[in-house]
Amino acid sequence: MQNYVFIVDTNKQPLNPIRPKRARTLLNSEKAAILRMYPFTLILKTSDFSQNNPLRSVFGLSDDTAVR
Repeated sequence: MQNYVFIVDTNKQPLNPIRPKRARTLLNSEKAAILRMYPFTLILKTSDFSQNNPLRSVFGLSDDTAVR
């Protein structure tokens, strides 16, 4: 997955990976910050993006479902 950037929401829950262009846009607009350099991971500063393609919805989990 060399052409994707990992991203997590404000609660450190994983979201779907995004393209580097989108990552640069989020960094330049200061809506995200670098969480980790390897693997390169961004963290969102606000929670308004966490509703866009959350990885949790791919697996059919809701926000109130506890993963054990």
